[in-house]
Amino acid sequence: MPDRRPPKILTRLYSAFLLLGIALGWLFPQIGRALPTFRLNLGFTVFPLTPVFDFLFIVMFLSLLQIDLKKVRDYVARPRYWLLNLGFILVSFLILPWLWFWAGKAFHLDPELLFGLVFTIIAPTILLAPVFTEFVNGDKELAFVLSAFATLISPFIIPLVSGWLLEKSYHFNQLEILLKGLALIVLPLGMKILLDAWDWNPLRRRSKSAATWTEAVRGTNILLLTLLFCSIIGDNKGWILSATRSELWFLLGMGFIQDFGLYWLGWALLSRCPLDRGKAKALTLSLSLKNITLTIGMIQSICARAVLPGAVTFIFHAAIFAYITLLGEDSLSPQAGVKRLTAKLKKIFYREAAHE
Repeated sequence: MPDRRPPKILTRLYSAFLLLGIALGWLFPQIGRALPTFRLNLGFTVFPLTPVFDFLFIVMFLSLLQIDLKKVRDYVARPRYWLLNLGFILVSFLILPWLWFWAGKAFHLDPELLFGLVFTIIAPTILLAPVFTEFVNGDKELAFVLSAFATLISPFIIPLVSGWLLEKSYHFNQLEILLKGLALIVLPLGMKILLDAWDWNPLRRRSKSAATWTEAVRGTNILLLTLLFCSIIGDNKGWILSATRSELWFLLGMGFIQDFGLYWLGWALLSRCPLDRGKAKALTLSLSLKNITLTIGMIQSICARAVLPGAVTFIFHAAIFAYITLLGEDSLSPQAGVKRLTAKLKKIFYREAAHE
């Protein structure tokens, strides 16, 4: 079986550092809580610059440096890609939340946790989708378009869908959510456009240093995502420990299905469609990797216990991030993934046995 993983050492350390972030957040939750939050007064509203926002902004900017803007414009301008985007929105914001809602109802989940469960799946695609799409040799430009569009419409569509599914009406600060989406997409994109226009983007130059810069960007993203995971797990450790055993097992099962289940099932279906494989990979990742940090931020001030499903699901978020970065294209198939992991463990075992 050919090794399709990215060859550089920093890339291969990605998975270990992501899991390290989870471990640090669990063992030392005070680390994440110690990170400062700044408040920016815009006159018409106060915009909180939380550690999660700061890390996402920098990672988003660094990830956009490799994006081909010509392909992005092509996807935005052509009507056939609008239909692809609309189909993606229909599945992501309507069909999947409906299925998750009825799964929670069938389990007789209490209203607070049902509220949180719906919000784990109703979240838009993570803004880091291009990063992980690149690991599986997918179309990172399409992944960017899907995640950007889903994020920008989420402040308007999430209250409508949650009002349709949930018995209680919840109110959100839609302006703050919209501003966050704009800040995390428009500002990094504008900076990327300026760097390309002035030929200051080191990742787009045809030189030997481009590969070095690429690894430097990946290494920086590793550290930032480690801090991001540490912060989120540390903030929500208490809610995970407060859950009953039956609630925890149900939420763990739903978290596994949301990340790994949708990832494998999505690829199994989309790989058989008359669709370019790179685009099929982008769609697969965009359907399974949700921006749970955004929806946790939306609901934590409304119903504190409702963040529990998101906190539990975030454990699988970290696991699938590590799984994708470790195995690359092989991660798309559970059979190929098991073979790769088995081969890796055997190699480690035999190496240790040889030393003895």
